[in-house]
Amino acid sequence: MIRISFKERLFGYADIILPENKERDYIDLFYSAGIIFRSSYDGGRVHIVTPQSELKHIKKLFGDDYKLLEVTTGGLPEILFRYKRRPGIVVGALAAVMISLYFSGVVWNIEVLGNESISDAYVIQVLEERGLVPGVRRSELDLDKLARDIVVYDTNIGFISVNFRGTCAYVEVKEYTPPARKNSIGDRPSNICADRDGVIVSVDVYNGVGVVKVGDTVKAGELLISGIVDSASDGYKLKSAGGRVIAEFTDTLHVEIPYKSEQKVATGRSKSEKRLVFFSKNRKILKNSGNEYELCDIIENKYRIEPFDKIKLPIELVETVYNEYTVSERVYTPEEARAIAQVQLESKLASLAKEGDITDIKINEYENGESYVISATVYRTADIAKQIPISVK
Repeated sequence: MIRISFKERLFGYADIILPENKERDYIDLFYSAGIIFRSSYDGGRVHIVTPQSELKHIKKLFGDDYKLLEVTTGGLPEILFRYKRRPGIVVGALAAVMISLYFSGVVWNIEVLGNESISDAYVIQVLEERGLVPGVRRSELDLDKLARDIVVYDTNIGFISVNFRGTCAYVEVKEYTPPARKNSIGDRPSNICADRDGVIVSVDVYNGVGVVKVGDTVKAGELLISGIVDSASDGYKLKSAGGRVIAEFTDTLHVEIPYKSEQKVATGRSKSEKRLVFFSKNRKILKNSGNEYELCDIIENKYRIEPFDKIKLPIELVETVYNEYTVSERVYTPEEARAIAQVQLESKLASLAKEGDITDIKINEYENGESYVISATVYRTADIAKQIPISVK
């Protein structure tokens, strides 16, 4: 089936099937006569698609041989001619064309591509803050400035580009990846210093000169491996120090659960507000809706209107739900408070375990009259080596 473009349907087209075994001669004739056309192949036959206005030139060019061509015409001009005695249909069709032409230059949808850790909603919000919203005319946008501003001022986006296909803005994003802060200066002269306080457990020197040994207590920022190497033959040389220095250190965790606290209790009552968002403009559609509660949770749901498969209209139905709650006092027994505290402590320990090995834990539990307290001293080991560049004047 031959694909007919929107422009061809709008201004009228002719689909011409060329006689078999003469396709090359006829195409050469079209070229030599300066006829505007494109060729296509369908069902084993060669088709020529040309503006309907070219038919009079083609008839004159072929003369009596024109009847050898299989010609099919279509498009808006033919529809208007067919209904010329019914002016209401003609006026409606023309109005629809004018509306289509106007909105063809308007952004209907925004599609985000390439993002991994940041959400589509985040990228769309960044774009909307800089003027790219559904309903804006493409001629009003400075896409180069928009992209530069986002890359300069947004810490999560390293690259962004906007391309239009029809009424949809396709936004390609590459997220910003900050350079590694630790051991990331390549071959530049550097020292290895302590990233935090600790007691040295092991030292592996890959490059440079180690200045600490197992059992030493070091402070954050203290030199561990020097990049200044004394050579008997060449004197002092600056190198990029490298190595792995494992140290033991402690972290203190504190969890406190009050015996009395406030908690939210849902009443079961709710109100909702529905509104249409057309080209980013809000229109409330339920007059008796809204929030009348002093205390409530607010939930907003957005539903995109898509009446046809893969066709998105620039219309959203937004429903805001207000769920009422009251505040009451919750009283825990010491046993209940202790159980909650233990759960919270286990969660914090699991987070620490991801950063290094836990070698020992000392726990102290007590009551202070108003709450239950668990204090934990966590003994951990980890690589504390941090590469620091050497300033050369």
